[in-house]
Amino acid sequence: DEARRLVEQAFGDWQPVGPPAEPAPPPIRSTGRRVVVIDRPELTQASVRLGHPAIARQSPIYDAATVMNTILGGGGFASRLVADVRTRQGLAYSVGSGLAARRSGGAFLVGVQTKSASVGQAIASSLAHMSALAESGPTATELADTQGRALGSLPFQLETNRGKAGALITAAFYGLGLDHLARQAERIASLTETDVQTAARAILDPDGALIVLAAPLEAVRAQLEAFGPVETLVPPTN
Repeated sequence: DEARRLVEQAFGDWQPVGPPAEPAPPPIRSTGRRVVVIDRPELTQASVRLGHPAIARQSPIYDAATVMNTILGGGGFASRLVADVRTRQGLAYSVGSGLAARRSGGAFLVGVQTKSASVGQAIASSLAHMSALAESGPTATELADTQGRALGSLPFQLETNRGKAGALITAAFYGLGLDHLARQAERIASLTETDVQTAARAILDPDGALIVLAAPLEAVRAQLEAFGPVETLVPPTN
C-alpha cells in the first residue's frame, strides 16, 4: 500500500503526449549471405559477428529457442561452439551465441574473437554448428543437462523483489499473461529433442547470415571470399 501511494504521488498526474508509437515492422531476412569488413589494418586479430533476424518474444517456440541457443553457444563451456571452436580447435579467444527476442521480431547472433589467420576456419566452424543443430537436433544428454540448469536457475531469478517485479513487467510488456511464471518450469521440463530441433530449423539460417568483421582487410579477404562477396567499410579517422 505504501509503495502504491508513493508511485501514484510521483507519477499519478502524468499524461501521454501524442499518439502511441507505431509498432516496428518485423525484420526481413536476407536471401543470401553478406560479408562486410570494417578495415582495421592496425589489428592483428578479428572481431566477428554473424547472425540474422529471429523470433519475437511472444513466439510459441521461444522456450525451445532459448534451450537451442544454450546448447549451441549460449551455455558457456557446455555449449557446442565453445567446446569445439575454442577448446578443441583453439581458434577463438571467446565465442558464443545469443538470442534477442523483442516485440516485433528478434535477432540471433554468434560472436567470435580470433586471430586474423584463422578467421575463415572460425566462421566456417560456427556456420557448420548452426547447420548441424538444425539438421540433427540436440542429443538427449544435451537436452537433459540444459533443462536441468534452466530449471535450477528459475528460483534464483525470483528470489528478490527486484527479480519478481522484473519478471512481471516482462510478462506484461510482451503480453505473456500473469500466469507466465507459474507455467515456465512446466514448459521447459516438457520440451523434447524434436521441439528444440524444430526451433533450430525455424531460426538458424547459416546461408542467410550477415557476417560483419572488424579486421585487417588484406589479411582476411581471401579467407572470406568463400562465404560470399566481400564488402568493405573504412572507419572514420576521428
